[in-house]
Amino acid sequence: MAKNKPLLRIKELEEVTGLNRRTIHYYMKEGLLSPPLRTGKTMAYYSMNHIDEISHIQKLRDEGYPVSLIKQGLSKKNERETDTAVRGKRNAQKKRNLIIEKAVEIFASVGYHQANISSIAKEAEIVPGTIYLYFPSKKALFMACLNRVYYAMFKDANEELWSEKQPIKRLLKRAEMVLRSHTQFIDILQVLSNAFVDDPDMKVKCKDTYDLILYPIEKDLNKAIKEGIFPPLNVEAVGYVLLGLMASAQTYFSMVKDSSIEEFMGVIDELIFHRRPPLKSSRS
Repeated sequence: MAKNKPLLRIKELEEVTGLNRRTIHYYMKEGLLSPPLRTGKTMAYYSMNHIDEISHIQKLRDEGYPVSLIKQGLSKKNERETDTAVRGKRNAQKKRNLIIEKAVEIFASVGYHQANISSIAKEAEIVPGTIYLYFPSKKALFMACLNRVYYAMFKDANEELWSEKQPIKRLLKRAEMVLRSHTQFIDILQVLSNAFVDDPDMKVKCKDTYDLILYPIEKDLNKAIKEGIFPPLNVEAVGYVLLGLMASAQTYFSMVKDSSIEEFMGVIDELIFHRRPPLKSSRS
């Protein structure tokens, strides 16, 4: 497994968080975000910590806090911490981040159901019981790093996907890539669909992750509508329909003899992206 954390350019950070670079740079200027890693005057790289920081800022902004109060709160919090508390907190946070880092690698590689606490602990070089000091269950750990798992799965596919300029073809290419090379993503969709049913407190986290997954889908659909190659429908609803189809793909392949990815993709193409005249009423 790769030992290095994935780094993002500003364009990728925009896509993952849904914020434009002007807002990101504003938060950076106000001291709300950690400085990026710079390798030159115009070359800056952002880490997963920036995603978490932006998520926290946006949550406070959604609750009505202005930037000045968020900045003031961060400043007061830092002032209250003693050197000893800082060291203890940093050590605990460092271990928690290590657990999440290794969990991301394993969840992204094998999916939710095939991953286990023992394998994550082994990669982190700790005993399994240590993980339970930070996360009460495998599901809690999974939900804590879900957005990072999604990004880790597709970070190497972004360049290939965005080389396709036609938005509908890019959507189909993304779906086919999942079916051929990222079946663990389907596993994650199935976990998501059941997570907040089992635990209502997970609903907000699930919605945040769905929004992250749906962002590039809705972006392509909006572009297709603008170009006149897709009807002006509710893109969020279409996105959920597509995710539902993808979540049922493995059931189809396992149940139907001689089924194929090509056939499944053909059905999606015809069902979703090809317009037809309305069905005639049987009463006419």
